[in-house]
Amino acid sequence: FRLSCGHVCAEKCHINDPTHSSYNCQKLCVRKCNLGHPCPNKCYKCTKCPPCKVTVVKEIPTCGHTQGMSCSMDPKYFACKASCTRKCKEGHLCSSLCYKPCPPCS
Repeated sequence: FRLSCGHVCAEKCHINDPTHSSYNCQKLCVRKCNLGHPCPNKCYKCTKCPPCKVTVVKEIPTCGHTQGMSCSMDPKYFACKASCTRKCKEGHLCSSLCYKPCPPCS
């Protein structure tokens, strides 16, 4: 018997539920995120897939660094943890992390 989710019922016999109206599909959800990562939920629990948690490398638009983050994360909201590459007026490299403001030059 094919269920409404598209999976085939794994049970042999349902005398008390021949239409599978109360059957919970135990297979994994078949939907994928925009980058093709599978949903981690079981089919019967998945009316809406959660944000994708697979770690991917993305470029941060504000600084150009690449960092690993959740697939569903928008990189423009990510706090870059790379070393800062900005220089002060005297030409010294900043000693802070990229997402933090540069301290006064010393």
